[in-house]
Amino acid sequence: MKKIIFLLLLLPMIAFSQKIKTKKDRVLIDDKEVAILNDKVSNQYELYDLNNVKQFTVQYDALMVGQTVINQWLVLTSSDGTKKTEIPYDVMITSFSPTKIILHLLSVKYGLFDINGFNQEKINTFFATQRESISDKAMKTKIQALESKKEKEKKITLY
Repeated sequence: MKKIIFLLLLLPMIAFSQKIKTKKDRVLIDDKEVAILNDKVSNQYELYDLNNVKQFTVQYDALMVGQTVINQWLVLTSSDGTKKTEIPYDVMITSFSPTKIILHLLSVKYGLFDINGFNQEKINTFFATQRESISDKAMKTKIQALESKKEKEKKITLY
């Protein structure tokens, strides 16, 4: 009985979720082409509409101390390069592909594109919205982590 209830609860999520895929340089939502993806530069993705007009650029950034990732975020740049904004790198789906994770985040959470293509109104609103600089916040965290590490090393050398 519990299994049946569990399956019934998952049914709406499975039935209404969009399947985002990449095939060569194309972005597909439910097997319909919606965008062109250029990912020739490592950790950088340029998204174009089907008319080959650039919409925006996405760059993945992470801050690490040693082997530990302190923070991860995406830097989005407008098509003309005049506007930049940073958003958290939220993993909303299970996937081994960072490209699929990023595309899903931009499509589902921020609504920048969907099965009908790019939503220019949402893209303009997205870049007009003021956001906190994640890179500055991450650098402050890194500095604090390094200072606490130095203090710990000082205490160890005293004893």
